[in-house]
Amino acid sequence: MDVLKGVAIIGVVLHHVINRRFDAAVLEQLLGLVRVVAWAVYAFLFASGYLHALSRRQEGPGEFIWRRAMRLLVPYLWLGAVYAVAFQVIQNLGLVDYDPTRIAPTLLGKLKSLVLCDQDHVIGEQLYFFVLLFGISSLFVLLLQISASVWFVAWLVGSLSVGMIALLATQPLPLATTGLSPEMLLGALLQYALGFLFGKTREARARWQWAAVAGLAVGGALAVVSRGAGYSWVMLFVPLALYLALDRVGTGARGFAPLCALGQMSGSIFAFHTPFILQPLLIILFKLKVPQLVNVSVSVCVTLLLCVVIHKVLHRFAWLKWLRI
Repeated sequence: MDVLKGVAIIGVVLHHVINRRFDAAVLEQLLGLVRVVAWAVYAFLFASGYLHALSRRQEGPGEFIWRRAMRLLVPYLWLGAVYAVAFQVIQNLGLVDYDPTRIAPTLLGKLKSLVLCDQDHVIGEQLYFFVLLFGISSLFVLLLQISASVWFVAWLVGSLSVGMIALLATQPLPLATTGLSPEMLLGALLQYALGFLFGKTREARARWQWAAVAGLAVGGALAVVSRGAGYSWVMLFVPLALYLALDRVGTGARGFAPLCALGQMSGSIFAFHTPFILQPLLIILFKLKVPQLVNVSVSVCVTLLLCVVIHKVLHRFAWLKWLRI
């Protein structure tokens, strides 16, 4: 699972680095890359559901939700507050003239938009994922109070799949996440439930797993392709397909070690890769006369390297443990 998270975190960073390219022509050139990694956030939801299924912790729903709040909401609030202050300092120095319709002119307004997790999640940036994961995992553990059996979870996955097919028949999912929208919430819950189901049935080396994936992916795609949403449906099943492929191949080989390490650090990378510290570097790289693919690749590598350094520093010193994600 660490390898899957390692691949996914590269996709997330790639997506956000591309979003830093403000030139419309450049974004058009890179749109294909965005489409390739559109599944990355869903992979973390799948992995979270899978690890939830493997947990041997004995706790009630209240204890689970409280622990998740401490693990996800507290970092969201304190990191978001740091970002809000940084936005305010940059604004007060006159370095950037922010659009007042998207970013509140006062620090209090910025903090308010953070707490409300506004639709554009401008202040919290990628941190919205912490709120999303908290909500989805809390809802799922409440659903398990109805029944924790594999058959109930399988029924839940089927019901959510039908719901997604109905939703995608009206409109495709956007390439980028749009905050806590209905389509994002439904897709996220489906991913979490899928991960949980496959975590519970991991011992059953089964052809039915592949058959179920193929049936859902192909059947769903055929159901929505006439509406132009077949791509969106297939993207929902990329994390599961990657998991099954990696499980089949085996990830103990030395060649997978870098991806495994990135997966283990993915929490820190997700939290700290928003490029406040990288913005000047990315601007410099953007101005270099090199192909955009090279530009983006270097930016992603530097971003990952700096985030790895941050992770190592936070885990090197005990007095920094409150900053660990």
